[in-house]
Amino acid sequence: MYKPDLAAIHDLHFDNVPVQASQFVLAQMPDLQGPVLDLGCGAGNFLAALAHKVPQAFGADVSAAMINRAQQKLPQYTFEVAGLFESTLHKAQLISATGEVLNYACARLDDPYPALQKFFERVFHHLTPQGALLFDYLTDEYAYTTTRVLDKKGFTLLAQIEQQGNQIKRHITTFSQVPNQPDVYTKSTELHQQRLFNTPMLVATLNRVGFKVQVPQAYQAHLLPGRAACYCLKV
Repeated sequence: MYKPDLAAIHDLHFDNVPVQASQFVLAQMPDLQGPVLDLGCGAGNFLAALAHKVPQAFGADVSAAMINRAQQKLPQYTFEVAGLFESTLHKAQLISATGEVLNYACARLDDPYPALQKFFERVFHHLTPQGALLFDYLTDEYAYTTTRVLDKKGFTLLAQIEQQGNQIKRHITTFSQVPNQPDVYTKSTELHQQRLFNTPMLVATLNRVGFKVQVPQAYQAHLLPGRAACYCLKV
Protein backbone atom coordinates (compact mmCIF):
# COMPACT_ATOMS: atom_id res chain seq x y z
CA MET A 1 0.00 0.00 0.00
CA TYR A 2 1.23 3.48 -0.95
CA LYS A 3 4.10 2.42 -3.15
CA PRO A 4 6.58 5.17 -4.19
CA ASP A 5 4.51 6.79 -6.97
CA LEU A 6 1.28 7.05 -4.95
CA ALA A 7 3.22 8.02 -1.81
CA ALA A 8 4.75 10.96 -3.66
CA ILE A 9 1.38 12.09 -5.04
CA HIS A 10 -0.26 11.81 -1.62
CA ASP A 11 2.57 13.69 0.06
CA LEU A 12 2.58 16.62 -2.35
CA HIS A 13 -1.08 16.94 -3.31
CA PHE A 14 -3.21 15.50 -0.48
CA ASP A 15 -1.85 17.24 2.61
CA ASN A 16 -5.08 19.10 3.44
CA VAL A 17 -6.25 16.58 6.08
CA PRO A 18 -3.04 16.55 8.17
CA VAL A 19 -2.72 20.34 7.83
CA GLN A 20 -6.29 20.93 9.04
CA ALA A 21 -5.78 18.39 11.83
CA SER A 22 -2.64 20.17 12.99
CA GLN A 23 -4.40 23.53 13.02
CA PHE A 24 -7.17 22.08 15.17
CA VAL A 25 -4.63 20.59 17.57
CA LEU A 26 -2.70 23.86 17.91
CA ALA A 27 -5.93 25.73 18.70
CA GLN A 28 -7.22 23.05 21.09
CA MET A 29 -3.92 22.34 22.85
CA PRO A 30 -2.01 25.65 23.09
CA ASP A 31 0.28 24.09 25.71
CA LEU A 32 1.25 21.20 23.43
CA GLN A 33 4.83 20.15 24.05
CA GLY A 34 4.70 16.47 23.22
CA PRO A 35 5.68 13.83 22.88
CA VAL A 36 3.35 13.22 19.93
CA LEU A 37 2.73 9.80 18.37
CA ASP A 38 1.27 9.84 14.85
CA LEU A 39 -0.07 6.47 13.72
CA GLY A 40 -0.53 6.10 10.00
CA CYS A 41 1.75 9.13 9.73
CA GLY A 42 2.14 8.97 5.96
CA ALA A 43 4.85 11.31 4.74
CA GLY A 44 4.95 13.19 8.04
CA ASN A 45 2.94 16.28 7.10
CA PHE A 46 0.97 16.32 10.37
CA LEU A 47 4.12 16.13 12.48
CA ALA A 48 5.88 18.68 10.28
CA ALA A 49 3.15 21.21 11.08
CA LEU A 50 3.74 20.66 14.81
CA ALA A 51 7.52 20.50 14.72
CA HIS A 52 8.02 24.06 15.93
CA LYS A 53 6.35 23.14 19.25
CA VAL A 54 7.18 19.46 19.66
CA PRO A 55 10.81 18.43 20.16
CA GLN A 56 10.04 14.71 20.46
CA ALA A 57 7.67 12.76 18.24
CA PHE A 58 7.17 9.29 16.80
CA GLY A 59 5.51 8.10 13.62
CA ALA A 60 4.45 4.77 12.18
CA ASP A 61 3.01 3.77 8.83
CA VAL A 62 2.49 0.53 6.95
CA SER A 63 4.08 2.06 3.82
CA ALA A 64 7.87 1.97 3.65
CA ALA A 65 7.78 4.62 0.90
CA MET A 66 5.82 6.95 3.16
CA ILE A 67 8.18 6.38 6.10
CA ASN A 68 11.16 7.08 3.87
CA ARG A 69 9.66 10.45 2.92
CA ALA A 70 8.78 11.26 6.54
CA GLN A 71 12.26 10.38 7.80
CA GLN A 72 13.90 12.58 5.17
CA LYS A 73 11.55 15.44 6.02
CA LEU A 74 11.88 15.12 9.81
CA PRO A 75 15.22 13.46 10.69
CA GLN A 76 14.88 14.58 14.32
CA TYR A 77 11.91 12.25 14.88
CA THR A 78 11.68 8.46 15.18
CA PHE A 79 9.74 6.47 12.59
CA GLU A 80 8.91 2.82 12.00
CA VAL A 81 7.23 0.75 9.29
CA ALA A 82 4.27 -0.89 11.02
CA GLY A 83 0.51 -1.25 10.78
CA LEU A 84 -1.79 0.42 13.29
CA PHE A 85 -2.22 -2.55 15.62
CA GLU A 86 1.46 -3.52 15.39
CA SER A 87 2.92 -0.05 15.97
CA THR A 88 5.07 0.63 19.00
CA LEU A 89 3.15 2.88 21.39
CA HIS A 90 5.04 5.54 23.33
CA LYS A 91 4.02 7.76 26.22
CA ALA A 92 2.56 10.82 24.54
CA GLN A 93 0.55 13.96 25.19
CA LEU A 94 -1.18 13.46 21.84
CA ILE A 95 -1.76 10.33 19.77
CA SER A 96 -3.17 10.88 16.29
CA ALA A 97 -4.43 8.67 13.47
CA THR A 98 -5.70 10.93 10.71
CA GLY A 99 -6.51 9.94 7.16
CA GLU A 100 -8.94 7.05 7.81
CA VAL A 101 -6.16 4.97 9.35
CA LEU A 102 -8.49 2.96 11.59
CA ASN A 103 -10.68 2.01 8.61
CA TYR A 104 -7.63 0.61 6.82
CA ALA A 105 -6.49 -1.35 9.87
CA CYS A 106 -9.90 -3.01 10.26
CA ALA A 107 -10.41 -3.77 6.56
CA ARG A 108 -10.68 -7.53 6.99
CA LEU A 109 -12.61 -7.60 10.28
CA ASP A 110 -16.31 -8.48 10.21
CA ASP A 111 -16.68 -7.05 13.72
CA PRO A 112 -14.00 -4.39 14.27
CA TYR A 113 -15.12 -3.15 17.68
CA PRO A 114 -13.38 -5.73 19.93
CA ALA A 115 -10.06 -5.05 18.19
CA LEU A 116 -10.68 -1.31 18.38
CA GLN A 117 -11.44 -1.51 22.09
CA LYS A 118 -8.14 -3.27 22.76
CA PHE A 119 -6.36 -0.65 20.68
CA PHE A 120 -8.11 2.22 22.48
CA GLU A 121 -7.20 0.68 25.83
CA ARG A 122 -3.52 0.62 24.83
CA VAL A 123 -3.74 4.23 23.64
CA PHE A 124 -5.44 5.32 26.88
CA HIS A 125 -2.67 3.68 28.90
CA HIS A 126 0.07 5.44 26.92
CA LEU A 127 -1.45 8.92 27.03
CA THR A 128 -0.19 11.32 29.68
CA PRO A 129 -2.79 12.80 32.10
CA GLN A 130 -5.19 15.06 30.18
CA GLY A 131 -3.73 13.70 26.94
CA ALA A 132 -5.80 13.30 23.78
CA LEU A 133 -6.45 10.95 20.89
CA LEU A 134 -7.45 12.50 17.54
CA PHE A 135 -8.60 10.50 14.53
CA ASP A 136 -10.98 10.62 11.58
CA TYR A 137 -12.86 7.78 9.94
CA LEU A 138 -15.28 6.64 7.25
CA THR A 139 -18.84 6.26 8.56
CA ASP A 140 -21.50 3.81 7.38
CA GLU A 141 -23.86 6.72 6.63
CA TYR A 142 -22.76 7.46 3.07
CA ALA A 143 -22.77 5.78 -0.36
CA TYR A 144 -19.13 5.71 -1.52
CA THR A 145 -19.29 3.90 -4.87
CA THR A 146 -17.90 6.22 -7.54
CA THR A 147 -15.10 6.80 -10.03
CA ARG A 148 -12.73 9.73 -9.66
CA VAL A 149 -10.08 11.08 -12.03
CA LEU A 150 -7.46 13.61 -11.00
CA ASP A 151 -5.31 14.98 -13.82
CA LYS A 152 -2.51 17.28 -12.66
CA LYS A 153 0.85 18.40 -13.97
CA GLY A 154 3.15 15.40 -13.66
CA PHE A 155 0.56 12.73 -12.88
CA THR A 156 -2.91 11.32 -13.49
CA LEU A 157 -4.78 9.35 -10.83
CA LEU A 158 -7.82 7.11 -11.42
CA ALA A 159 -9.73 5.75 -8.42
CA GLN A 160 -12.60 3.29 -8.78
CA ILE A 161 -14.38 2.90 -5.45
CA GLU A 162 -16.70 -0.04 -4.76
CA GLN A 163 -18.84 -0.43 -1.66
CA GLN A 164 -20.32 -3.72 -0.52
CA GLY A 165 -22.09 -3.36 2.81
CA ASN A 166 -19.54 -2.11 5.33
CA GLN A 167 -16.56 -2.82 3.07
CA ILE A 168 -14.84 -0.42 0.68
CA LYS A 169 -12.45 -1.34 -2.14
CA ARG A 170 -10.46 1.33 -3.93
CA HIS A 171 -8.79 0.34 -7.19
CA ILE A 172 -6.17 3.05 -7.74
CA THR A 173 -4.14 3.53 -10.92
CA THR A 174 -1.53 6.26 -11.30
CA PHE A 175 0.53 7.51 -14.22
CA SER A 176 3.52 9.52 -12.97
CA GLN A 177 5.90 11.53 -15.10
CA VAL A 178 9.50 10.39 -14.94
CA PRO A 179 11.79 13.26 -13.83
CA ASN A 180 13.61 14.96 -16.72
CA GLN A 181 11.65 12.83 -19.23
CA PRO A 182 8.44 14.77 -19.96
CA ASP A 183 7.07 12.17 -22.37
CA VAL A 184 7.71 9.13 -20.16
CA TYR A 185 5.29 7.99 -17.46
CA THR A 186 5.31 5.06 -15.04
CA LYS A 187 2.11 3.16 -14.28
CA SER A 188 1.31 1.87 -10.82
CA THR A 189 -1.76 0.05 -9.49
CA GLU A 190 -2.93 -0.54 -5.93
CA LEU A 191 -5.92 -2.04 -4.13
CA HIS A 192 -6.93 -0.35 -0.87
CA GLN A 193 -9.55 -1.89 1.41
CA GLN A 194 -11.38 -0.29 4.34
CA ARG A 195 -14.06 -1.18 6.86
CA LEU A 196 -16.78 1.39 7.59
CA PHE A 197 -17.69 2.28 11.18
CA ASN A 198 -21.00 2.98 12.88
CA THR A 199 -20.58 6.21 14.85
CA PRO A 200 -22.71 5.30 17.92
CA MET A 201 -20.93 1.95 18.27
CA LEU A 202 -17.52 3.60 17.87
CA VAL A 203 -18.26 6.28 20.47
CA ALA A 204 -19.65 3.67 22.87
CA THR A 205 -16.40 1.72 22.51
CA LEU A 206 -14.36 4.82 23.34
CA ASN A 207 -16.58 5.62 26.32
CA ARG A 208 -16.12 2.12 27.74
CA VAL A 209 -12.38 2.65 27.73
CA GLY A 210 -12.75 5.91 29.67
CA PHE A 211 -12.42 8.56 26.96
CA LYS A 212 -14.52 11.73 26.91
CA VAL A 213 -15.40 12.03 23.22
CA GLN A 214 -15.87 15.35 21.44
CA VAL A 215 -16.66 16.09 17.80
CA PRO A 216 -13.98 18.48 16.50
CA GLN A 217 -16.26 20.55 14.27
CA ALA A 218 -13.51 22.91 13.08
CA TYR A 219 -11.54 19.92 11.78
CA GLN A 220 -14.44 17.72 10.68
CA ALA A 221 -15.81 20.52 8.47
CA HIS A 222 -12.82 20.07 6.13
CA LEU A 223 -13.31 16.32 5.62
CA LEU A 224 -14.94 14.77 2.56
CA PRO A 225 -18.59 13.59 2.72
CA GLY A 226 -19.11 10.50 4.84
CA ARG A 227 -16.10 11.21 7.04
CA ALA A 228 -16.23 12.08 10.73
CA ALA A 229 -13.71 12.78 13.46
CA CYS A 230 -13.26 12.19 17.19
CA TYR A 231 -11.22 14.18 19.70
CA CYS A 232 -10.94 11.95 22.76
CA LEU A 233 -9.71 13.21 26.13
CA LYS A 234 -8.16 11.07 28.83
CA VAL A 235 -10.06 12.04 31.97
